[in-house]
Amino acid sequence: MDRKISVSIRLTLLFLAGCPKPEVADKPPTPDEILGMELSKRALALPYDGPETVGGMPAALLYRANRGRSVIDASDRFIFPPQVRRVWVDIGAHELEHTLHAMMAYSDLGVIAVEPLSEKWASWPNVVNLVTIPFALFDEEGVMTFHVNAFKQTSSLLASDGDDREFGRLLRTKEDRQVSVFRLDRILKRIPKNLCIEFLKTDVQGVDLQVLKSGADELKRVKIIRAEVINRPIYDGKGQSMSGPDEFKSYLGGIGFKHVTEFDTMVAEGEVAWTNLEFLREEWPCETPPKDGKVLHEEIDESYKMHKQAWTFSRPLATSTTAVTITSSRTE
Repeated sequence: MDRKISVSIRLTLLFLAGCPKPEVADKPPTPDEILGMELSKRALALPYDGPETVGGMPAALLYRANRGRSVIDASDRFIFPPQVRRVWVDIGAHELEHTLHAMMAYSDLGVIAVEPLSEKWASWPNVVNLVTIPFALFDEEGVMTFHVNAFKQTSSLLASDGDDREFGRLLRTKEDRQVSVFRLDRILKRIPKNLCIEFLKTDVQGVDLQVLKSGADELKRVKIIRAEVINRPIYDGKGQSMSGPDEFKSYLGGIGFKHVTEFDTMVAEGEVAWTNLEFLREEWPCETPPKDGKVLHEEIDESYKMHKQAWTFSRPLATSTTAVTITSSRTE
């Protein structure tokens, strides 16, 4: 099932299409962007006097990104409220486009959101069923350069190919930041075994397959995977950004996932620039009765479609200094 790409991105791409255009001055930040920067400064200034690392990750930044909450317990597992029975993992979360609505609607759902840009994660609602991972993911661990681009959704561990005629201005790097980088299996193995990992999404601008491979055997705990595939060489990644749909299907098929649909496909100059693939695991080692794949797919779609309304609704919770408990629940 295809879905139209978001209106804002479509209009931007239409403006950029065709012949190269002269550079124009950067637009002033929007109110949301200004708020994000202010909240980022506030979060990063939170005092911290605990251990240097937790779960092998920088503890101070993890604590600050979660607004002063400890999110890993003594057994090295993520902390969720007792009512949480299932988890969605949002990698390259940006504004929680896929997960925000569901997270705000269902008290039994926990979300782990991975996003290295502090002005983005600081804008998320301060709720107890959200665990923020303020780092990047890759197939190796350490510190890497994260390229922050003019259109922040295109920011990546890969440097941009600024010569791209149609997308060059979107990809223009405005800032380089050094970020801690971890493997996906480090995240997944810290999700308590009694919780079902229903959904995992990647949107990491050119390194999605590397991130998925870094999940190793832990990836088999996931029911549905959605991954972005970039076909156009818009990043200078020495081939890393060129993992095509067949490579995703081959790898994920080899560990028990079936390709079920493709959506949000962008065509430029007669060729697919990028698309998104969805995969379903039929044999799901979840300790609770498995949710039907069709029902879960529809729930994910609904969350994606309702993002704008959820973003508006959640704005007051972004400024809250105390984590809020979600009290609504799903009707079975």
